[in-house]
Amino acid sequence: MKDCLFCKIINKKIPADIVYENKYIIAFFDINPANKGHTLVMPKNHSKNLLEDNEDDLKNISLAIKKIGNAIMKATNAEGINIISNIN
Repeated sequence: MKDCLFCKIINKKIPADIVYENKYIIAFFDINPANKGHTLVMPKNHSKNLLEDNEDDLKNISLAIKKIGNAIMKATNAEGINIISNIN
């Protein structure tokens, strides 16, 4: 989408601190983190929200969250993580 902030990040038109990327998803640090390690994980396919994502994107997001979550916990010595989806 032309005016989607996240699509602009995915297409490298806006800089971001990317922590993980593959063919299907991208993950980057939030510019206003709620906590140390606050990371946004999203599919490269545009969608309005998680409920609109296709099953392959959901699978890839879940696998990435597992990988990234473990790395964040190790790097920050956290005992756990929160996984949140804001849907409006």
